[in-house]
Amino acid sequence: MTDITVKQLMHKNPTTIKCSTPLADVVKTLTNETTLGLIVVDDSNHVIGVVSEYDCHKALLAGSYHCDTPVSVNDIMTQSIINLVPNEHIADVAIKVLNETTDVYPVIENDNFIGTLTRGDILNVLIKNLNLCSKPSIYV
Repeated sequence: MTDITVKQLMHKNPTTIKCSTPLADVVKTLTNETTLGLIVVDDSNHVIGVVSEYDCHKALLAGSYHCDTPVSVNDIMTQSIINLVPNEHIADVAIKVLNETTDVYPVIENDNFIGTLTRGDILNVLIKNLNLCSKPSIYV
């Protein structure tokens, strides 16, 4: 497996949202950004969760069916998330997030949020490695 690290692949300066953001605004941001999830931060820019299209889908379906009152990010976000660090190797990250359902992971350095890595980023590295493995070796 290659020695690619999180820092080499991470998305710098991703869009974040506050936990009090109304659901309609979250959906608008998710669709405009064409991302599967957003990092939720507090007023000090510390990561407190992730909200995904799936979370919004579930909340909107229930809300529209039952005519519930509007919800905010705080009501639907996933709070137990895996944080990544810049120097982690992608192979280790791939194993670390294997059983997670989240598709977006915050990258933290010295207690500061510095970027995100997606499951798609990890998949791209894994498929490139698989393709390298299946090429015939010129050294016999």
